[in-house]
Amino acid sequence: MRKIAVIGVGSYQAEDQLGWLVVDQLQTAIYGIPNVFFFKSRGNGLDWADFIKDASSVIFVDAVISNTQPGAMYEINIASQADIEKNILVSSSHGIDLFNNINLANALGMIDFPITFVGGEIDNSECVESGRLNVTVEKIVSRIKEIIEFS
Repeated sequence: MRKIAVIGVGSYQAEDQLGWLVVDQLQTAIYGIPNVFFFKSRGNGLDWADFIKDASSVIFVDAVISNTQPGAMYEINIASQADIEKNILVSSSHGIDLFNNINLANALGMIDFPITFVGGEIDNSECVESGRLNVTVEKIVSRIKEIIEFS
């Protein structure tokens, strides 16, 4: 059976909650599917590297800052180093961004392409109470459910 790893990157602080909120909702929405596993990463390095071992499909979820409309959803299929470089303008909200960490993990033989990245555009004023972040989370949860169904 294929192991699908879903990694939510973030924390429980303000707009950076997006990845973790998606994981929380997915765990409830698809409870009981035996081949889907969830991990909450703080986005600091490769804390997810051991978790993805033996995964045949990896999906990262993170908040994105690219100065477009808050709530925009991005889906990036990363099949090579070139895909990382092509999408450098869409960066995570973490100091050492997720794309650099994926690139490092691939260079070290810890992760294989292809990988799916799903992110939501945030701004610094977003919070769960504003409602905007919840809409973004719902869109991403819906899309990841579709991806999992077709895996």
